[in-house]
Amino acid sequence: MKKLLFLILMITGSLCASIWEPPLDLSNNTPGNGNGVIVVDTQGNAAVIWQDANTSAIFTSYRYFDGGWEGPTVLDTTGEPDPYICVDEAGNLRAVWEFGSTIRTATKAFGAGWTPFVQIYTRKATYDNLRVACVQNNGYSVVSWYEDSGVSKNVVALTYDGATWTNTFLNNTATHTVDSSSKPIPRILPNGTTHIAFIATDVGTGNADIYTSMGSAATGTWSTIAARGFTKPGTFDFAQSATGNGGIACLDSTNAVIAAYYIGGAWGPVGTVTSTVTKEVKIGIDQNNIATMAYGTSSGEIQKASTNVTAISYQFATISPGTVGFHSPRLSVSENGGMVTSYLGGGGEVYGQTGANGVFETTPATLNALAKVESVAMSNNGTAYALWKDTVTTGFMEASRTYNPTDYFIRSLGKKRLILQKGLYP
Repeated sequence: MKKLLFLILMITGSLCASIWEPPLDLSNNTPGNGNGVIVVDTQGNAAVIWQDANTSAIFTSYRYFDGGWEGPTVLDTTGEPDPYICVDEAGNLRAVWEFGSTIRTATKAFGAGWTPFVQIYTRKATYDNLRVACVQNNGYSVVSWYEDSGVSKNVVALTYDGATWTNTFLNNTATHTVDSSSKPIPRILPNGTTHIAFIATDVGTGNADIYTSMGSAATGTWSTIAARGFTKPGTFDFAQSATGNGGIACLDSTNAVIAAYYIGGAWGPVGTVTSTVTKEVKIGIDQNNIATMAYGTSSGEIQKASTNVTAISYQFATISPGTVGFHSPRLSVSENGGMVTSYLGGGGEVYGQTGANGVFETTPATLNALAKVESVAMSNNGTAYALWKDTVTTGFMEASRTYNPTDYFIRSLGKKRLILQKGLYP
């Protein structure tokens, strides 16, 4: 037995490409409505949130790193199709979703169950791009969204100090207008410092730009929004590491990728990343200040650009297995530099690809045929997750993760997998 185990260790240790589990149905044989989100903590424990297509219920599923996916938990019997979820450093979860003219939240402490939901905001308005970020410190959280009350249009920030929620309209409609393209993205640091980025238009000049504001979850206060110098911005993404440094990547009016970085407490100038015509860009940054972007080109390939943000020098590579028909990249970068991207091929198949420190592995894995790519997440322990909606026949929400086959073999020898683990497995 020892010789067999040694042989397996030698074989698996020589593998270069990541090994992914077969697709697993998370929605318990019921269709998902898409727009699902997956998150993972530093130890590899993961959670997913989505809306059921038939009943509009808000579902979540959880998976301990050494276990299987739990059956779906109903957070709310009815909700809108864009719920969101975040996880803090200790593995605690917070979910947010819309219900009518209200915003609701529920939490799950690590190792415990979900709390009943509570309403944290009510206003007769339509909401868009609801997002949440959270940290362990006092349970600090920040939620942001765009809303249209019929009277005014605003980007709203809602902060939680551990006891009370405080809401703030970030734009003054007399000076800066917003609409459904604003797509606010919130970030929060371990000390409760909060940042939000969104698109707004200056009333005086008529120029659109990406604006940012810095706030405090502890006090509920926010700074006056400031333009970052993006000209006619299109779709964008905003990432920040726990060290505080971050970056915004954006498509300009020519669909080239441009970016600006937040370093040492100050935003730098906007610079061109690539003049290649692109369709969508995602950005991540790690604690070593390596920023990585994944984007789909108009010709149909997935490319990446990476740099140390303290000394800009981009390294480029085509990461898709071809140059035609690939699109819709998603990206997650862990604090210690692990990376995962997923994207679709020309036939609708979904790919998963991992890497580290700005460099992706050479060959992606084909995760599923005919899918709607949703979300990815990378853990500090090196485990990558991908989430998608199966569009072959079922419409189920499905997921896969990377694994070390040696770990699976060792667990099966001890029969722990058969006795202790319950849920969904490959």
